[in-house]
Amino acid sequence: MDTQIEQLNLSSITKFALAYAGITTVSELKEYNYISLANVLPRNCSLNPIMKELNTYGYIFPPENEIPISSIPMSKRLYNILDRNNILYISQLTHYAREEIMQFRNLGSTTLIELDALCQKYHVKINSLSIVKESLQQFNFPSKLYIYLFRNNIHHINDFNDKTVYDLYCICNKDYLLTMKTYRILRKHGNTPKSWHDKFLFEITSEPKSITLFKKNKLTTLSQFSNLTEADKKRITPALLKDILNYQHKS
Repeated sequence: MDTQIEQLNLSSITKFALAYAGITTVSELKEYNYISLANVLPRNCSLNPIMKELNTYGYIFPPENEIPISSIPMSKRLYNILDRNNILYISQLTHYAREEIMQFRNLGSTTLIELDALCQKYHVKINSLSIVKESLQQFNFPSKLYIYLFRNNIHHINDFNDKTVYDLYCICNKDYLLTMKTYRILRKHGNTPKSWHDKFLFEITSEPKSITLFKKNKLTTLSQFSNLTEADKKRITPALLKDILNYQHKS
């Protein structure tokens, strides 16, 4: 039986970061290395302690043939900027849009020139967010979505073809309302994401009802609703429940 992350002797911070990334078992964790794990963990977490802890217990290992920033000659200022933004290896910069990098704290024009020179030396290409915006402009996605599409290598509408609705939720940085808006745009254009083992309520009922259930009742999925007690269900306005109950009856 696969060991659950929650059962491991890890810090609460590490467990939280892994849970955020949807990693719940040891076998799932062992599919990652430092770089691939860094790409799915929260951007605002302190990455180095998490990686060291997981490495100490033998759950993940450094990637092969990657160049750590600690081995590259650079100014102390640039090193501190990269380290503060959880850049452990120079190749990680390809996962950041140029616009995002330019917002790194203390990254002035001189340090940016230094960074560009290093990227050129080590054949690391930093792309602009504009390549995603221009490719998908006809779909009128919410503006905050584009950075998440960039991070997940979604550059064209066909890149959504094999994604499930839960994949879309992860792509949207687990922002429920953003996922709902994006889902409806994709469905409108004939690119409805594939089903998953659960259902988000916006797949079952209208957008206004989904928003109300989320904001007032903290409900996002069918399984959450199914786990409510009858007393809890009676506290919800009946009109909000009609579509959900009809779906359950048909299923």
